Amino acid sequence: KMVVPIDVTERKRIEQELANERNLFNALMDSIPDTIYFQDTEGRFLRINKAQAKLLGVADPKEAIGKTDFDYFPAEVAQDFHETEKKLLQSGKLILDHIQCVPKPDGQVIWFSATEVPLYNPQGRIIGLVGISRDITERKVVEAELERAKEDAEEASRAKSEFLANMSHEIRTPMNGIIGMTELALDTPLNSEQREYLTLVKDSADALLTLINDILDFSKIEAGKLTLDKTDFNLHDVLANTLRSLSVRASQKNLELIWSAKPGVPENVRG
Repeated sequence: KMVVPIDVTERKRIEQELANERNLFNALMDSIPDTIYFQDTEGRFLRINKAQAKLLGVADPKEAIGKTDFDYFPAEVAQDFHETEKKLLQSGKLILDHIQCVPKPDGQVIWFSATEVPLYNPQGRIIGLVGISRDITERKVVEAELERAKEDAEEASRAKSEFLANMSHEIRTPMNGIIGMTELALDTPLNSEQREYLTLVKDSADALLTLINDILDFSKIEAGKLTLDKTDFNLHDVLANTLRSLSVRASQKNLELIWSAKPGVPENVRG
């Protein structure tokens, strides 16, 4: 009986390549920190990696084969997963960066960013899906801390605005008294030097009252309640009164403080 030798070199080469690909795929599945899972159209696990097994609370990834999310998660959570995956299987559109709140069997809550894509057979029919989820719990914790810090800052800002408004009202009352008494004093017989001093006191008090009103306006700005009013005023008078209140300090340093306006600069303006 004659035996005809068969060259199996090519078959062995193909088998070796397939074995190498399986080894690479298994190494990827077992070493990647993200959870990876394959499911059929009924939501049954076809394969999961070690990270997904850890999430499900099983020692061996093979233990999850044939089971569904309903075997590992509370019914409402599993139902949410099921509805999302059902839409994917019906539409064929991938789900990108879907944020999920996942409770572990031990009660700990983990946040994931999940991406799921449909699986097709050679004929182009959807036979399941593959999902990859990344743990973003730390990011969610930071976001929550930032939100709390933002709320605290807004509350501090509101408290500051209320303080400024209250203090401005409290200061404005005695300021009005100073201005009123100064005006009464100016109506009495005075020599020129006394009148100049009292006029400077009144101008300074008026300027301070304007500053107090500005503080109130800033409080209104922060509260979003500021309204702008157009007012007619004499520009030259504003400049003169502003510099007059500074002239005392200038004279103490042996300086003369003066101002001038170019010809053509209007006196009466609206702003």
